[in-house]
Amino acid sequence: MIELVSPMKDGVLDCTNLEGISLQEIFNFLQSPDIVKDKVVSLDISTYENWKEVNDFILQLNDNSSFKPQTIKVYTFYRYMEDIFNLRLKAGINITNDTYVKTVDHRKEVLLKKFLQEFKKIILLKMKNS
Repeated sequence: MIELVSPMKDGVLDCTNLEGISLQEIFNFLQSPDIVKDKVVSLDISTYENWKEVNDFILQLNDNSSFKPQTIKVYTFYRYMEDIFNLRLKAGINITNDTYVKTVDHRKEVLLKKFLQEFKKIILLKMKNS
């Protein structure tokens, strides 16, 4: 993850392309002050869809972290807007929600990959049985 810090734009650590990296791993990475100090201002975790994990991650940053970003961009459904407002007040972090086309496109891409993998398995299974 260290290679992510150098190409950052405007201090935003973009975690949207980190497939297979958990929020806990991101949290652990952010605890290294020599890596993130004065470099990371904001986090984009808008592709992490599990609201409970995102909520816990933000609370963990607030409670146990040597690093506290100014802004965190999350993806959320509108039913969690009240939770976001409460979290903003509790953590003192500007939490923005992402429902932009980029996120939708990313979801489509992930679903298409999953579909193609399953389709490939079915084809291979049929070929094997023939």
